[in-house]
Amino acid sequence: MAWTLIFGAWLVASVPTLGALFLSEVMKLPPCVLCWYQRIFMFPLVLILPIGLFPFDRKVVRYALPLAVPGLLFAIFHLLLIAGVIPESIRPCTQGIPCSEKTIEWFGFVTIPLLSAVAFSSIIALLIAAHSRSSKLSKRLFSSLQRRACCWLLSAARCSIPPRKKIRPHSCPMHSARHSFACTRRRKANPMRRS
Repeated sequence: MAWTLIFGAWLVASVPTLGALFLSEVMKLPPCVLCWYQRIFMFPLVLILPIGLFPFDRKVVRYALPLAVPGLLFAIFHLLLIAGVIPESIRPCTQGIPCSEKTIEWFGFVTIPLLSAVAFSSIIALLIAAHSRSSKLSKRLFSSLQRRACCWLLSAARCSIPPRKKIRPHSCPMHSARHSFACTRRRKANPMRRS
């Protein structure tokens, strides 16, 4: 299940990466400075996440989350800049295309920073879910291995102890709960005697 979640995170990272390359290389739309920052954090995820899939390494979450979280923060900052919440005095785009300009807008509200924020949020959610699933799986695996090791040790300990010799019951005619001790003494005193 954790493998599927990380694979989903890789698919989510691949779609905006291909979209960004299509917009800049095919449609010839130059990216702004904040768009470049978001690309810096998105593009490496397309390479890092598959490395953790083949073979599966649950530690890939540690390498991917430090890229996804700053990317989400830049996307939110870009959204607030377009919405006019952030004042113009702290705008980072002093050269080139202004960051407050809406290059593409679908359905009246879907912009590139919004798609970027959704993509980063989805990646973060999938990575956290994969980490929690893999940690639960590793705990179950550890407990099952621990149980198997204990069973193996117990069985090995039983095999190393020699089995007890079965003592045949006395055939003494006087053998009973009261006279068993006397019968045993009689046998020890005369071992050649067969009763």
